[in-house]
Amino acid sequence: MSEEAIKELVRQRGTYKGRVTKYKDYLSVIQQIDRSNITLVQIKELSLRLARLQTLFSEFDSVQTQIEMKSSKLEEQMEERDNMETQFISLISATQEIIDSHPSNSDHGSEVARTAQSSLETGSVSKIRLPTISLPSFDGNYLKWLEFRDTFEAMIHVNESIPDINKYHYLRSSLEGSASVVIKSLEFTAKNYKMAWELLCERYDNKNLLINNHMKALFNIDQQTRESHRSIRYLIDHVTKNLSALKSLGRPTESWDDVIIYLVASKLDPTTSRKWEEYKADLTDMPTLPEFLKFLRSRADVLETMVACRSDKPAENKYLQPKTTKAFVAAASTSQKQETHSNKSTKSPPTCPVCHGAHRISECVKFKAMNVESRSSEVLKLNLCLNCLRRGHNVEQCRLVGSCQVCKERHNTLLHKYSQSLSLQADNKTAGPTPVISAASACAANETADREGTFWWDGP
Repeated sequence: MSEEAIKELVRQRGTYKGRVTKYKDYLSVIQQIDRSNITLVQIKELSLRLARLQTLFSEFDSVQTQIEMKSSKLEEQMEERDNMETQFISLISATQEIIDSHPSNSDHGSEVARTAQSSLETGSVSKIRLPTISLPSFDGNYLKWLEFRDTFEAMIHVNESIPDINKYHYLRSSLEGSASVVIKSLEFTAKNYKMAWELLCERYDNKNLLINNHMKALFNIDQQTRESHRSIRYLIDHVTKNLSALKSLGRPTESWDDVIIYLVASKLDPTTSRKWEEYKADLTDMPTLPEFLKFLRSRADVLETMVACRSDKPAENKYLQPKTTKAFVAAASTSQKQETHSNKSTKSPPTCPVCHGAHRISECVKFKAMNVESRSSEVLKLNLCLNCLRRGHNVEQCRLVGSCQVCKERHNTLLHKYSQSLSLQADNKTAGPTPVISAASACAANETADREGTFWWDGP
Protein backbone atom coordinates (compact mmCIF):
# COMPACT_ATOMS: atom_id res chain seq x y z
CA MET A 1 0.00 0.00 0.00
CA SER A 2 1.43 3.38 -1.03
CA GLU A 3 2.07 6.26 1.33
CA GLU A 4 -0.76 8.18 -0.32
CA ALA A 5 -3.19 5.35 0.32
CA ILE A 6 -2.26 5.31 4.02
CA LYS A 7 -2.81 9.06 4.22
CA GLU A 8 -6.24 8.59 2.65
CA LEU A 9 -7.13 5.99 5.29
CA VAL A 10 -5.93 8.31 8.05
CA ARG A 11 -8.11 11.12 6.65
CA GLN A 12 -11.06 8.74 6.54
CA ARG A 13 -10.42 7.83 10.17
CA GLY A 14 -10.38 11.54 10.96
CA THR A 15 -13.91 11.90 9.62
CA TYR A 16 -15.01 9.10 11.97
CA LYS A 17 -13.48 10.98 14.90
CA GLY A 18 -15.38 14.12 13.91
CA ARG A 19 -18.68 12.24 13.74
CA VAL A 20 -18.01 10.68 17.14
CA THR A 21 -17.36 14.14 18.62
CA LYS A 22 -20.65 15.46 17.19
CA TYR A 23 -22.54 12.46 18.57
CA LYS A 24 -20.95 13.04 21.98
CA ASP A 25 -22.18 16.66 21.95
CA TYR A 26 -25.69 15.51 20.98
CA LEU A 27 -25.75 12.86 23.73
CA SER A 28 -24.57 15.32 26.39
CA VAL A 29 -27.64 17.46 25.64
CA ILE A 30 -29.97 14.45 26.01
CA GLN A 31 -28.31 13.43 29.28
CA GLN A 32 -29.09 16.83 30.80
CA ILE A 33 -32.82 16.20 30.33
CA ASP A 34 -34.63 14.54 33.22
CA ARG A 35 -35.36 10.92 32.30
CA SER A 36 -39.04 11.34 33.05
CA ASN A 37 -39.22 14.22 30.53
CA ILE A 38 -37.64 12.39 27.59
CA THR A 39 -40.31 11.86 24.93
CA LEU A 40 -40.97 8.77 22.86
CA VAL A 41 -39.88 10.65 19.74
CA GLN A 42 -36.51 11.38 21.32
CA ILE A 43 -36.13 7.71 22.27
CA LYS A 44 -36.81 6.62 18.69
CA GLU A 45 -34.32 9.18 17.44
CA LEU A 46 -31.76 7.85 19.90
CA SER A 47 -32.35 4.30 18.63
CA LEU A 48 -31.72 5.36 15.04
CA ARG A 49 -28.60 7.29 15.98
CA LEU A 50 -27.36 4.33 18.00
CA ALA A 51 -27.68 2.06 14.96
CA ARG A 52 -25.69 4.58 12.91
CA LEU A 53 -23.04 4.76 15.64
CA GLN A 54 -22.67 0.97 15.70
CA THR A 55 -22.23 0.92 11.93
CA LEU A 56 -19.66 3.68 12.25
CA PHE A 57 -17.85 1.56 14.85
CA SER A 58 -17.58 -1.37 12.39
CA GLU A 59 -16.32 0.94 9.63
CA PHE A 60 -13.72 2.47 11.93
CA ASP A 61 -12.53 -1.02 12.94
CA SER A 62 -12.05 -1.97 9.27
CA VAL A 63 -10.12 1.21 8.40
CA GLN A 64 -8.00 1.02 11.55
CA THR A 65 -7.08 -2.60 10.79
CA GLN A 66 -5.81 -1.61 7.33
CA ILE A 67 -3.73 1.21 8.83
CA GLU A 68 -2.19 -1.11 11.44
CA MET A 69 -1.25 -3.72 8.86
CA LYS A 70 0.82 -1.23 6.84
CA SER A 71 1.99 1.22 9.50
CA SER A 72 5.57 1.10 10.81
CA LYS A 73 4.44 2.57 14.16
CA LEU A 74 2.25 -0.28 15.38
CA GLU A 75 2.27 0.71 19.06
CA GLU A 76 1.09 4.20 18.22
CA GLN A 77 -1.72 2.83 16.06
CA MET A 78 -2.78 0.34 18.74
CA GLU A 79 -3.01 3.19 21.25
CA GLU A 80 -5.14 5.11 18.73
CA ARG A 81 -7.45 2.10 18.43
CA ASP A 82 -7.79 1.76 22.21
CA ASN A 83 -8.71 5.43 22.59
CA MET A 84 -11.37 5.32 19.88
CA GLU A 85 -12.83 2.00 21.00
CA THR A 86 -13.15 3.38 24.53
CA GLN A 87 -15.13 6.36 23.20
CA PHE A 88 -17.36 4.17 21.03
CA ILE A 89 -18.12 1.72 23.85
CA SER A 90 -18.81 4.53 26.33
CA LEU A 91 -21.23 6.28 23.95
CA ILE A 92 -23.00 3.05 22.98
CA SER A 93 -23.43 2.06 26.65
CA ALA A 94 -24.74 5.48 27.69
CA THR A 95 -27.21 5.60 24.78
CA GLN A 96 -28.46 2.06 25.39
CA GLU A 97 -28.95 2.80 29.08
CA ILE A 98 -31.15 5.82 28.29
CA ILE A 99 -33.19 3.77 25.79
CA ASP A 100 -33.62 0.80 28.14
CA SER A 101 -34.71 3.00 31.06
CA HIS A 102 -37.60 4.54 29.10
CA PRO A 103 -41.04 3.11 30.04
CA SER A 104 -41.83 2.42 26.38
CA ASN A 105 -39.13 -0.28 26.31
CA SER A 106 -40.38 -2.09 29.39
CA ASP A 107 -42.17 -5.41 29.01
CA HIS A 108 -44.61 -4.21 31.63
CA GLY A 109 -45.10 -0.74 30.23
CA SER A 110 -48.85 -1.07 29.78
CA GLU A 111 -49.28 -2.51 33.26
CA VAL A 112 -47.25 0.32 34.78
CA ALA A 113 -49.37 2.83 32.84
CA ARG A 114 -52.59 1.30 34.15
CA THR A 115 -51.25 1.32 37.70
CA ALA A 116 -50.23 4.95 37.38
CA GLN A 117 -53.66 5.89 36.01
CA SER A 118 -55.36 4.09 38.87
CA SER A 119 -53.17 5.93 41.38
CA LEU A 120 -53.99 9.27 39.78
CA GLU A 121 -57.71 8.53 40.04
CA THR A 122 -57.37 7.79 43.76
CA GLY A 123 -55.31 10.94 44.27
CA SER A 124 -52.04 9.24 45.30
CA VAL A 125 -49.15 8.55 42.97
CA SER A 126 -46.45 6.08 44.01
CA LYS A 127 -43.14 6.80 42.31
CA ILE A 128 -40.86 3.81 42.71
CA ARG A 129 -37.58 3.62 40.80
CA LEU A 130 -36.05 0.17 40.97
CA PRO A 131 -32.22 0.02 41.18
CA THR A 132 -30.30 -0.80 38.01
CA ILE A 133 -29.04 -4.38 37.83
CA SER A 134 -25.30 -4.40 37.16
CA LEU A 135 -23.79 -7.02 34.90
CA PRO A 136 -21.45 -9.49 36.62
CA SER A 137 -17.75 -9.62 35.80
CA PHE A 138 -15.69 -12.74 35.12
CA ASP A 139 -11.89 -12.95 35.35
CA GLY A 140 -11.35 -16.61 34.50
CA ASN A 141 -11.87 -18.03 38.00
CA TYR A 142 -13.69 -21.36 37.58
CA LEU A 143 -15.40 -20.91 40.96
CA LYS A 144 -17.22 -17.86 39.56
CA TRP A 145 -18.12 -19.26 36.12
CA LEU A 146 -21.55 -20.75 36.92
CA GLU A 147 -22.76 -17.55 38.55
CA PHE A 148 -21.51 -15.44 35.64
CA ARG A 149 -22.91 -17.78 32.97
CA ASP A 150 -26.41 -18.02 34.46
CA THR A 151 -26.66 -14.28 35.14
CA PHE A 152 -25.37 -13.21 31.72
CA GLU A 153 -27.61 -15.67 29.89
CA ALA A 154 -30.71 -14.49 31.76
CA MET A 155 -30.00 -10.77 31.37
CA ILE A 156 -28.36 -10.55 27.93
CA HIS A 157 -27.88 -13.74 25.93
CA VAL A 158 -31.49 -14.89 25.66
CA ASN A 159 -32.91 -11.36 25.45
CA GLU A 160 -34.07 -11.10 21.84
CA SER A 161 -34.73 -7.36 22.10
CA ILE A 162 -30.99 -6.64 22.39
CA PRO A 163 -29.05 -6.57 19.08
CA ASP A 164 -26.09 -8.92 18.77
CA ILE A 165 -23.63 -6.04 18.51
CA ASN A 166 -24.86 -4.76 21.89
CA LYS A 167 -24.68 -8.24 23.37
CA TYR A 168 -21.09 -8.48 22.18
CA HIS A 169 -20.32 -5.13 23.79
CA TYR A 170 -21.84 -6.23 27.10
CA LEU A 171 -19.86 -9.48 26.95
CA ARG A 172 -16.54 -7.74 26.29
CA SER A 173 -17.10 -5.20 29.04
CA SER A 174 -17.87 -8.00 31.54
CA LEU A 175 -14.69 -10.02 30.91
CA GLU A 176 -11.41 -9.39 32.69
CA GLY A 177 -7.99 -11.00 32.94
CA SER A 178 -7.50 -14.35 31.23
CA ALA A 179 -11.20 -14.58 30.30
CA SER A 180 -10.94 -11.52 28.04
CA VAL A 181 -8.06 -13.16 26.15
CA VAL A 182 -10.33 -15.97 24.93
CA ILE A 183 -12.29 -13.66 22.59
CA LYS A 184 -9.66 -10.97 22.08
CA SER A 185 -8.74 -12.17 18.59
CA LEU A 186 -12.31 -11.83 17.26
CA GLU A 187 -13.35 -8.65 15.48
CA PHE A 188 -16.01 -6.53 17.15
CA THR A 189 -18.91 -7.29 14.79
CA ALA A 190 -22.46 -8.51 15.31
CA LYS A 191 -21.86 -11.80 13.46
CA ASN A 192 -19.00 -12.70 15.83
CA TYR A 193 -21.05 -12.47 19.04
CA LYS A 194 -22.36 -16.05 18.96
CA MET A 195 -18.88 -17.34 18.16
CA ALA A 196 -17.44 -15.39 21.09
CA TRP A 197 -20.03 -16.80 23.51
CA GLU A 198 -19.44 -20.35 22.23
CA LEU A 199 -15.66 -19.97 22.65
CA LEU A 200 -16.14 -18.75 26.20
CA CYS A 201 -18.48 -21.61 27.09
CA GLU A 202 -16.17 -24.15 25.45
CA ARG A 203 -13.26 -22.84 27.50
CA TYR A 204 -14.91 -22.63 30.94
CA ASP A 205 -18.07 -24.76 30.79
CA ASN A 206 -16.06 -27.90 31.56
CA LYS A 207 -18.13 -29.97 33.98
CA ASN A 208 -15.29 -32.19 35.23
CA LEU A 209 -12.98 -29.25 35.80
CA LEU A 210 -15.71 -27.25 37.55
CA ILE A 211 -16.52 -30.14 39.89
CA ASN A 212 -12.83 -30.62 40.72
CA ASN A 213 -12.38 -26.93 41.56
CA HIS A 214 -15.43 -26.79 43.84
CA MET A 215 -14.44 -30.04 45.59
CA LYS A 216 -10.93 -28.67 46.06
CA ALA A 217 -12.35 -25.50 47.59
CA LEU A 218 -14.31 -27.59 50.11
CA PHE A 219 -11.40 -29.81 51.12
CA ASN A 220 -8.90 -26.95 51.35
CA ILE A 221 -10.72 -25.03 54.09
CA ASP A 222 -8.17 -23.40 56.39
CA GLN A 223 -7.96 -24.41 60.03
CA GLN A 224 -9.48 -21.80 62.37
CA THR A 225 -7.24 -20.95 65.29
CA ARG A 226 -9.45 -18.64 67.34
CA GLU A 227 -13.11 -17.93 67.93
CA SER A 228 -14.54 -15.21 65.67
CA HIS A 229 -18.01 -14.46 64.28
CA ARG A 230 -16.45 -13.29 61.00
CA SER A 231 -14.54 -16.53 60.43
CA ILE A 232 -17.61 -18.65 61.25
CA ARG A 233 -19.81 -16.69 58.83
CA TYR A 234 -17.13 -16.94 56.14
CA LEU A 235 -17.03 -20.71 56.71
CA ILE A 236 -20.83 -20.97 56.33
CA ASP A 237 -20.87 -18.92 53.12
CA HIS A 238 -17.91 -20.82 51.66
CA VAL A 239 -19.49 -24.24 52.23
CA THR A 240 -22.97 -23.18 51.10
CA LYS A 241 -21.69 -21.57 47.89
CA ASN A 242 -19.61 -24.55 46.78
CA LEU A 243 -22.29 -27.10 47.67
CA SER A 244 -24.87 -25.15 45.66
CA ALA A 245 -22.52 -25.09 42.67
CA LEU A 246 -21.91 -28.84 42.93
CA LYS A 247 -25.65 -29.49 43.16
CA SER A 248 -26.26 -27.45 40.01
CA LEU A 249 -23.60 -29.59 38.31
CA GLY A 250 -25.64 -32.72 39.08
CA ARG A 251 -23.77 -34.04 42.11
CA PRO A 252 -25.84 -35.75 44.87
CA THR A 253 -24.93 -33.26 47.61
CA GLU A 254 -28.10 -34.03 49.60
CA SER A 255 -26.50 -37.32 50.73
CA TRP A 256 -23.17 -35.80 51.78
CA ASP A 257 -24.26 -34.45 55.19
CA ASP A 258 -22.03 -36.71 57.33
CA VAL A 259 -18.93 -36.06 55.21
CA ILE A 260 -19.42 -32.29 55.05
CA ILE A 261 -20.17 -32.01 58.79
CA TYR A 262 -17.04 -34.00 59.68
CA LEU A 263 -14.92 -32.00 57.24
CA VAL A 264 -16.09 -28.58 58.47
CA ALA A 265 -16.18 -29.50 62.18
CA SER A 266 -12.52 -30.58 62.00
CA LYS A 267 -11.61 -27.04 60.87
CA LEU A 268 -13.38 -25.22 63.73
CA ASP A 269 -11.47 -23.44 66.47
CA PRO A 270 -11.16 -25.38 69.78
CA THR A 271 -13.90 -23.43 71.59
CA THR A 272 -16.49 -23.72 68.82
CA SER A 273 -15.57 -27.38 68.31
CA ARG A 274 -16.21 -28.11 72.00
CA LYS A 275 -19.54 -26.28 71.87
CA TRP A 276 -20.55 -28.36 68.83
CA GLU A 277 -19.73 -31.63 70.60
CA GLU A 278 -21.85 -30.53 73.55
CA TYR A 279 -24.71 -29.56 71.24
CA LYS A 280 -24.47 -32.84 69.32
CA ALA A 281 -24.55 -34.88 72.53
CA ASP A 282 -28.06 -33.61 73.28
CA LEU A 283 -29.43 -34.81 69.92
CA THR A 284 -31.29 -38.11 69.71
CA ASP A 285 -30.25 -38.77 66.11
CA MET A 286 -27.33 -37.99 63.81
CA PRO A 287 -27.25 -34.27 63.00
CA THR A 288 -28.07 -33.08 59.50
CA LEU A 289 -26.19 -30.41 57.58
CA PRO A 290 -29.00 -27.81 58.03
CA GLU A 291 -28.84 -28.39 61.81
CA PHE A 292 -25.07 -27.99 61.77
CA LEU A 293 -25.26 -24.75 59.80
CA LYS A 294 -28.01 -23.49 62.11
CA PHE A 295 -25.70 -24.13 65.09
CA LEU A 296 -22.86 -22.21 63.42
CA ARG A 297 -25.13 -19.25 62.63
CA SER A 298 -26.39 -19.16 66.21
CA ARG A 299 -22.80 -19.29 67.48
CA ALA A 300 -21.78 -16.43 65.17
CA ASP A 301 -24.75 -14.34 66.38
CA VAL A 302 -23.69 -14.84 70.02
CA LEU A 303 -20.08 -13.87 69.31
CA GLU A 304 -21.10 -10.79 67.33
CA THR A 305 -23.41 -9.68 70.15
CA MET A 306 -20.60 -10.06 72.68
CA VAL A 307 -18.25 -7.98 70.53
CA ALA A 308 -20.89 -5.26 70.20
CA CYS A 309 -21.45 -5.19 73.97
CA ARG A 310 -17.72 -4.84 74.68
CA SER A 311 -17.43 -1.94 72.23
CA ASP A 312 -20.29 0.02 73.86
CA LYS A 313 -18.29 1.91 76.48
CA PRO A 314 -20.18 4.27 78.84
CA ALA A 315 -19.74 7.97 78.14
CA GLU A 316 -17.50 9.85 80.56
CA ASN A 317 -19.17 12.39 82.85
CA LYS A 318 -17.26 15.65 82.54
CA TYR A 319 -18.80 16.99 85.76
CA LEU A 320 -17.14 14.21 87.80
CA GLN A 321 -13.66 14.87 86.47
CA PRO A 322 -11.36 16.82 88.82
CA LYS A 323 -9.94 20.13 87.67
CA THR A 324 -6.27 20.02 86.73
CA THR A 325 -3.79 22.83 86.52
CA LYS A 326 -1.51 23.50 83.58
CA ALA A 327 1.50 22.52 85.64
CA PHE A 328 -0.06 19.16 86.50
CA VAL A 329 -0.92 18.51 82.85
CA ALA A 330 2.63 19.38 81.74
CA ALA A 331 4.14 17.10 84.38
CA ALA A 332 1.82 14.25 83.41
CA SER A 333 2.69 14.72 79.76
CA THR A 334 6.43 14.61 80.50
CA SER A 335 5.99 11.47 82.60
CA GLN A 336 3.95 9.81 79.87
CA LYS A 337 6.62 10.58 77.23
CA GLN A 338 9.34 9.12 79.47
CA GLU A 339 7.27 6.00 80.07
CA THR A 340 6.57 5.63 76.34
CA HIS A 341 10.30 5.97 75.57
CA SER A 342 11.09 3.34 78.21
CA ASN A 343 8.48 0.96 76.80
CA LYS A 344 9.84 1.36 73.28
CA SER A 345 13.38 0.55 74.40
CA THR A 346 12.20 -2.66 76.15
CA LYS A 347 9.53 -3.63 73.63
CA SER A 348 9.28 -7.38 73.06
CA PRO A 349 9.59 -8.75 69.51
CA PRO A 350 6.33 -9.07 67.52
CA THR A 351 4.41 -12.36 67.44
CA CYS A 352 3.16 -13.74 64.12
CA PRO A 353 -0.63 -14.36 64.29
CA VAL A 354 -0.34 -17.24 61.77
CA CYS A 355 2.45 -19.46 63.14
CA HIS A 356 2.97 -17.64 66.50
CA GLY A 357 6.67 -17.19 65.77
CA ALA A 358 8.76 -14.20 66.85
CA HIS A 359 8.42 -12.26 63.60
CA ARG A 360 5.93 -10.14 61.68
CA ILE A 361 3.34 -11.77 59.46
CA SER A 362 5.05 -10.34 56.35
CA GLU A 363 8.13 -12.42 57.29
CA CYS A 364 6.14 -15.62 57.95
CA VAL A 365 7.16 -18.50 55.67
CA LYS A 366 3.82 -20.23 56.15
CA PHE A 367 1.84 -17.10 55.23
CA LYS A 368 4.01 -16.36 52.17
CA ALA A 369 3.56 -19.95 50.93
CA MET A 370 -0.22 -19.46 50.67
CA ASN A 371 -1.94 -18.31 47.49
CA VAL A 372 -3.60 -14.90 47.36
CA GLU A 373 -7.09 -16.25 48.13
CA SER A 374 -5.84 -18.16 51.18
CA ARG A 375 -3.93 -15.11 52.46
CA SER A 376 -7.07 -12.97 52.14
CA SER A 377 -9.12 -15.59 54.01
CA GLU A 378 -6.51 -15.80 56.77
CA VAL A 379 -6.42 -12.02 57.19
CA LEU A 380 -10.24 -11.86 57.45
CA LYS A 381 -10.30 -14.68 59.99
CA LEU A 382 -7.64 -13.05 62.14
CA ASN A 383 -9.33 -9.61 61.98
CA LEU A 384 -6.19 -7.96 60.60
CA CYS A 385 -5.98 -4.63 58.78
CA LEU A 386 -6.01 -5.22 55.00
CA ASN A 387 -3.28 -2.61 54.52
CA CYS A 388 -0.64 -3.17 57.24
CA LEU A 389 -1.68 -6.71 58.36
CA ARG A 390 -1.90 -5.67 62.03
CA ARG A 391 -4.60 -5.93 64.69
CA GLY A 392 -6.55 -3.22 66.43
CA HIS A 393 -7.97 -1.24 63.52
CA ASN A 394 -9.39 -1.53 60.03
CA VAL A 395 -8.12 -0.26 56.68
CA GLU A 396 -10.03 3.06 56.98
CA GLN A 397 -8.21 3.79 60.27
CA CYS A 398 -4.79 2.56 59.12
CA ARG A 399 -2.01 5.11 59.55
CA LEU A 400 0.56 3.29 57.42
CA VAL A 401 2.05 5.60 54.79
CA GLY A 402 1.95 3.37 51.75
CA SER A 403 -0.29 1.12 49.71
CA CYS A 404 -0.20 -1.81 47.25
CA GLN A 405 3.00 -1.77 45.17
CA VAL A 406 1.06 -3.07 42.13
CA CYS A 407 -2.16 -1.04 41.85
CA LYS A 408 -1.53 1.65 44.53
CA GLU A 409 -4.90 0.85 46.18
CA ARG A 410 -5.37 0.69 49.97
CA HIS A 411 -4.48 -2.95 50.55
CA ASN A 412 -1.32 -4.91 51.23
CA THR A 413 0.76 -6.04 48.25
CA LEU A 414 0.53 -9.65 49.49
CA LEU A 415 -3.26 -9.48 49.06
CA HIS A 416 -3.17 -8.18 45.47
CA LYS A 417 -4.28 -10.61 42.79
CA TYR A 418 -1.18 -9.91 40.78
CA SER A 419 -0.92 -13.26 38.91
CA GLN A 420 -3.18 -15.90 37.49
CA SER A 421 -2.78 -19.60 38.30
CA LEU A 422 -0.14 -21.54 36.40
CA SER A 423 -2.78 -23.55 34.59
CA LEU A 424 -4.46 -20.41 33.28
CA GLN A 425 -1.13 -18.99 32.11
CA ALA A 426 -0.41 -22.22 30.22
CA ASP A 427 -3.78 -22.08 28.49
CA ASN A 428 -3.28 -18.48 27.35
CA LYS A 429 0.31 -18.31 26.10
CA THR A 430 -0.83 -16.43 23.01
CA ALA A 431 -1.84 -13.48 25.17
CA GLY A 432 1.76 -12.68 26.05
CA PRO A 433 3.39 -12.84 29.50
CA THR A 434 1.44 -11.62 32.50
CA PRO A 435 3.42 -9.33 34.83
CA VAL A 436 4.04 -11.25 38.05
CA ILE A 437 5.38 -9.86 41.28
CA SER A 438 6.90 -12.60 43.36
CA ALA A 439 5.97 -13.14 46.98
CA ALA A 440 9.57 -12.31 47.95
CA SER A 441 9.39 -8.95 46.19
CA ALA A 442 6.03 -8.17 47.77
CA CYS A 443 7.34 -9.08 51.20
CA ALA A 444 10.44 -6.94 50.72
CA ALA A 445 8.22 -3.99 49.83
CA ASN A 446 6.07 -4.56 52.91
CA GLU A 447 9.10 -4.92 55.18
CA THR A 448 10.37 -1.57 53.90
CA ALA A 449 6.94 -0.07 54.67
CA ASP A 450 7.13 -1.57 58.18
CA ARG A 451 10.43 0.19 58.82
CA GLU A 452 9.51 3.53 57.27
CA GLY A 453 5.74 3.79 57.88
CA THR A 454 3.96 5.23 60.90
CA PHE A 455 1.40 2.98 62.61
CA TRP A 456 -1.40 3.74 64.99
CA TRP A 457 -1.02 0.38 66.76
CA ASP A 458 2.19 -1.57 67.13
CA GLY A 459 0.63 -5.01 67.28
CA PRO A 460 1.92 -8.16 65.53
